[in-house]
Amino acid sequence: GVAVNPQTNRIYVTSYRSHEVSVIDGGTNSAIARVAVEREPLGIGLDVATNRVYVANHGSNSLSVIDGSINAVVATVPVGSEPVGAAVNGAAGRLYVANFKSDSVSVVDTESHAVMATLAVGNEPSDIAVNPATNRAYVANSKSNTISVVDGASSAIGDVIVLGLEPVALALDQTTNRVYVA
Repeated sequence: GVAVNPQTNRIYVTSYRSHEVSVIDGGTNSAIARVAVEREPLGIGLDVATNRVYVANHGSNSLSVIDGSINAVVATVPVGSEPVGAAVNGAAGRLYVANFKSDSVSVVDTESHAVMATLAVGNEPSDIAVNPATNRAYVANSKSNTISVVDGASSAIGDVIVLGLEPVALALDQTTNRVYVA
């Protein structure tokens, strides 16, 4: 996973095999820190306003919370089985984690780092994206060929959109409120 903080000009990259996140200075393109996290980090989310980095640790069923100002883990949160993606709605103070093997999404409060809800979604959710303007999260469910739409206000599944075979990655354009699916 890769996340960019345009305010600090830092790039965060997960390393699945070495169980760490590399912090890269965008001005010099050089690594300035390596932050040890739990096993097999994959997806990564970033809250620009708080300079917090959220890492889904696939191999340890956890989420690492990194304070970007000191490049250190400040919390570890247990989530569902084999988390693969993380997306932040900073405006609502919520983080959404796609849990691949437990067919669920963990909803985490970004201030307390507590899991507020665990939502059942389609089979093998593989990615997640959030639109803070609409307070919705979109979950690609690779084996059920669907996108689950999470209503951030109620922390409930709203719509389920049927797609073609195995949607695995999402990108969201907040300006047009369009979700692009691979």
